[in-house]
Amino acid sequence: MLDAALCRAGILSRTPQRGTSRRSRRSRATVAELVAMADIAEPFRALTLLYLETHATRVSHVYVTLRHKLIAQGHFWRFLTQHFPDITRSADVLPAHGRAYIPYAIARARERQRSEDTSPGPRTTAHV
Repeated sequence: MLDAALCRAGILSRTPQRGTSRRSRRSRATVAELVAMADIAEPFRALTLLYLETHATRVSHVYVTLRHKLIAQGHFWRFLTQHFPDITRSADVLPAHGRAYIPYAIARARERQRSEDTSPGPRTTAHV
């Protein structure tokens, strides 16, 4: 609050931002720029862009949340292009493809988990 008050009073000649935002080297990318930079196959980019723009408008426009949504969708689209190369457009995706993704995503998450938790079975965190 002190930072915002000092900026507004003109004592500090910058905008009131948190330290991480202020020290960030790059400015925030737009939703379209995020999708363009992501490793998503061309047939799925338009749908991803529409989803993220709608999410930003109706649910949350928090930048980190949008990036996490993009990363999660990117994993799904890459799974589809690797395991179902016959899918050439988003309209070809069926519920069966989504069900096939679930065991793949669980296995991938277990491979990459950072925790020292070696107990068998799934972890019980909110994110899992």
